[in-house]
Amino acid sequence: MPDAVQQPPDPSRERLAAALAVAAEALAEMVTRALAQPEPGLTPGQFRALVLLVTRGPQRIVDVSADLGVVSSSGTRLSERLVRRGLVARGPSGTDRRAVRLTLTPAGRRLVEQVLDRVVAAVPQALHAPLADALAALARAAAPPPDDPPSPSGVPGDMPQSSDVPGELRHP
Repeated sequence: MPDAVQQPPDPSRERLAAALAVAAEALAEMVTRALAQPEPGLTPGQFRALVLLVTRGPQRIVDVSADLGVVSSSGTRLSERLVRRGLVARGPSGTDRRAVRLTLTPAGRRLVEQVLDRVVAAVPQALHAPLADALAALARAAAPPPDDPPSPSGVPGDMPQSSDVPGELRHP
């Protein structure tokens, strides 16, 4: 079998890859600075868990743990800290008596909005609209195919309703 002909590198692909890497690092730094202020007093992992609940709605602890890339016991400890601060509430799954479901509280939603407001404030006003459009397009491209469940649980009863997530934060 003949060797496959190597294609020359695509400069636009390489430019996009480099830009994505730089943008991801810049966004992570902006969030880290916003989290470093006395309020909100969250770790990056806690903030990410809250963002998952804002964008996806109530989730089982096991699913949040999987999305964060941590073992279930670490996800449980993280959720317990958020519950003690009144940022999330624990409740039954509704479809699995053994599972615990996390729901964002109004205080948790306000804290996420506060951090995101700090991040947005660091972006020059002239970039707001084009950056929002580009990020929305990126989110649409990254969305799972229609046949894939939007949550690791795949349990329809654990899926957020579109009305549960504010439009500006809703996962496309």
